[in-house]
Amino acid sequence: MTLKRGLEHLEATAPRRDQLAQTRSRFVSQQVIDRMTESELLSLSQAGKALQEGRSLTPEESATCDAYDAALEKECQKLGYKSLAQFGRGCGVSLGVRAPRRKAEMGVGT
Repeated sequence: MTLKRGLEHLEATAPRRDQLAQTRSRFVSQQVIDRMTESELLSLSQAGKALQEGRSLTPEESATCDAYDAALEKECQKLGYKSLAQFGRGCGVSLGVRAPRRKAEMGVGT
């Protein structure tokens, strides 16, 4: 395969890979969200708003964020990744409440 053909192949398959990565990250997030209580979801939502507004988190919001990120980490490990960071690098997305968002908003609010 020539270099030109190789680049054309990569360009042609990039949208499909991005879609697959987004699907995987939504799946992981949804697995965690589905196990959360209503009060945890409310606290997580409030924490997301606080971070967007640039205000400090309350102790409850901070604890909820830590629990959510820990649950994401465990879910990624179930899929065979060593860590949440490794999963994020492999999918090209950032998960977790405090993680910077690279593409579409993932996790809270989806």
